[in-house]
Amino acid sequence: MKPNFPKYDLYKIECLSGNTIISESLRNLLVKEDITGMQIIPFDKFEINPVLT
Repeated sequence: MKPNFPKYDLYKIECLSGNTIISESLRNLLVKEDITGMQIIPFDKFEINPVLT
């Protein structure tokens, strides 16, 4: 993401297959608290560029 993108812990981006993206700090907390019922898969860093028309 761009450096000025808000530092949310959880967000969903439709252009990336509708995946829910979580921050590393939220991921660490979920693991620490032994929260189950979800699958956490690492996601490569990405950048979204505006469409120029």
